[in-house]
Amino acid sequence: MSPEILHNKPYNHKSDVWALGCILYELATLKHAFDAKTLYTLASKITKGRYLPVSERYSKELRSLIRVREYHLTFLLFTLYYAGTNAAAGSKK
Repeated sequence: MSPEILHNKPYNHKSDVWALGCILYELATLKHAFDAKTLYTLASKITKGRYLPVSERYSKELRSLIRVREYHLTFLLFTLYYAGTNAAAGSKK
């Protein structure tokens, strides 16, 4: 559950971006970003954004991507998507 959903806000793209951050975290650490024994504790950890940091053996870029705010990540994903689209279009010429 994203923080927006826990705050009774409507579902939007921020929930998807938050979920992507959780997936990246789990891929890097092989652990859940937010883990708790009760739903209340889990919701509290999610809304406070508390999680163990990613190991410094990973690049600074990956670590910052995981903790980046949703508007920065949205811009980054948008940029990467269109860079890939343009590269694919250029290779078809």
